Amino acid sequence: MDEGMNESLGQPESIDTKEFKSNEQKFREFIYGEEALRISPTEPYCLHRPIRRGHFNVSQHYPVQQVLEDLFAIWDWILTDKLHIPLSERNLYYAILVVPETFDNREIKEMLSIMLRDLCFSSAVVHQEGHAAVFGNGLSAACIVNMGAQVNKDLTKQTFRTLFIASNFQHENMKNSCFII
Repeated sequence: MDEGMNESLGQPESIDTKEFKSNEQKFREFIYGEEALRISPTEPYCLHRPIRRGHFNVSQHYPVQQVLEDLFAIWDWILTDKLHIPLSERNLYYAILVVPETFDNREIKEMLSIMLRDLCFSSAVVHQEGHAAVFGNGLSAACIVNMGAQVNKDLTKQTFRTLFIASNFQHENMKNSCFII
């Protein structure tokens, strides 16, 4: 067929059709990580944040099943593209899931299911991030002030005994606390 012919109609292509084909953009189905945060609002994407304020970001527009699928997709992307661990080799690895103290048992159970069933790790262990911070630094006791972007916590950790002082500070409370100190 001639180059200037429209294949589907067998008619010559108009200038408008050629312009449309040259301006046609191809978009990836998913974009992850820092690149996702730099997407222009004019692009045809929806930004999903599966975890917000220390819990799954479940709402009427973002059901728990979608949150779990997004977590799986993000973790799978990191393991495959960033760490170069294909699905076929993940059963050779163990996983440590470090979670904030704010997560409840149901949320932790769902994340463990993703790690074992979907991501195919051979086994997994769960640690709270406060414990990981203290014992990872070789300390037997510590006071941790976790000043996150969305949740702030004051935790006191001691060996084999946890004093869990979880005061949900808001930014205003933190500002006032800093003036007192």
